[in-house]
Amino acid sequence: MDRVVADARRLPLRDSSIDVVILWNVINFIRDKEVAINEVKRVSRREVAFSVYNAINAHWSYDYEAFMIDALRLGRPIIIRRVSNTQFQAIMRVNHDKD
Repeated sequence: MDRVVADARRLPLRDSSIDVVILWNVINFIRDKEVAINEVKRVSRREVAFSVYNAINAHWSYDYEAFMIDALRLGRPIIIRRVSNTQFQAIMRVNHDKD
């Protein structure tokens, strides 16, 4: 397994080159979250494991509805979990046919 450390807004990877992308408790610390979400979807071949938690120093605060809007931008839900009022998790099946 290879590990890539990169800016989530400019991933140095080919389209659909990663089976499963893990976007875990980081998106609300990225200023351009829409760009990062699009990049994650671009490089993912099958699924995205997506989680957010509302930290005090985050750029974005999520409620469940806002989380679902961003999760659905990534793809079709397989698993959605509401851990608490401040942490949400989902596994999304990416579908590039509808882009």
